[in-house]
Amino acid sequence: KMKLQSKAEALKILNHELAECKKERDRLMMMLESKALLEQVCDSPKLCGLNIDELNYSEGREVQILKDKNKLLHLEIEDLKQRLNSAQGDMKVLRRDRLGARESLPAENNVIWHQREELIQELEHTKARVRHLSTDLQALLDEKEELVTERDAYRCKVHRLNHELAVLLKTKSQVDIDSLIMENKYLKERCDQIIAEKELVLQSLSKYKAMLDKKKMKGNVRLGTNTTPGMVVTHKQVHELLEGNGTIWNSPYNTEATLADLRSLSLALLDALQDKTLALTHQRKANKILAERVSNLESRLSKEEPIYPSQLLLEGYTSSQVDKDLNTSIRTGLNDTALLQEKVVEKEYISPNNDSNEKTANPSRSVDETLPPELQELVMKAMEEISLDNTLET
Repeated sequence: KMKLQSKAEALKILNHELAECKKERDRLMMMLESKALLEQVCDSPKLCGLNIDELNYSEGREVQILKDKNKLLHLEIEDLKQRLNSAQGDMKVLRRDRLGARESLPAENNVIWHQREELIQELEHTKARVRHLSTDLQALLDEKEELVTERDAYRCKVHRLNHELAVLLKTKSQVDIDSLIMENKYLKERCDQIIAEKELVLQSLSKYKAMLDKKKMKGNVRLGTNTTPGMVVTHKQVHELLEGNGTIWNSPYNTEATLADLRSLSLALLDALQDKTLALTHQRKANKILAERVSNLESRLSKEEPIYPSQLLLEGYTSSQVDKDLNTSIRTGLNDTALLQEKVVEKEYISPNNDSNEKTANPSRSVDETLPPELQELVMKAMEEISLDNTLET
């Protein structure tokens, strides 16, 4: 196969050189034809002030050079043709040998090819399975991260509740659970109320902004100088608009009585609206004053003693101690289990008579009565393993 590729490349190179030789031959033929045309045209003994003998000498010299080049090119073309024929013969021989080798292959090679195909198919299946498993692994890693974050949140919650419970058990003053529940409900209602107020404020702001933009676009109504929130036109301007003879009252269907009634009704409504807005501004100012006084009272009370029960329970709590407390609790648990195992091993090496006497004399020292159930199971398993080891050694 390598020989065949090298022969093919040599054939390509020969074809390229042959094409270049053909181009050179065509160029020389064109030069000869142009020379013949010049000889036919130039009949006079002088051409453009040059001697014809000198011109013929130079042209004859060029023709001789071109003839020599042409001979060399013909020789190269013949050489290339011979190479091409030899390369084609070699290719035919190689093809014949290759076909003969394929026909002479035994049936075992066919079996090997089938095995290769099966291995390739199996490799493709394994690659697809690996891709599927990689996607599953990524999904599991994402789920693990979510579980880790959830675990951290629950750990912080448990740490906070443990602190609150410890404070609740150690405190002298009693903490009412109903007050904690009421505080939680109050805080939830306060949050909902704040969210609703925020939405209302945003809606009113968007509405007034759109209205102001519309009035600015029209340019008919000037903004009033009143500082009352929500007023676009002053009461004085509305009053003048109602009392004046504008286009509103010039309808042919309006009578004098209806116009008078409408004017009086509009003026009464305007006065009532002005009173309501004034009362609303006073109420808002009073609410602000009351809120400031309530916040001052809460700050004073919080300095003396906590107002809410949750503040009492969370006194001295820091969330940065979660991991530290967890590690200390794990270490203490491991130390306790190690001490219990040492005690069990020491008891195991004591004679059974002493054990029976101690059990009859001091039944309160039995492990069943002193240990919790989880530790009791661990101790029993350890005792069984130690007894099995002793029997095997004996």
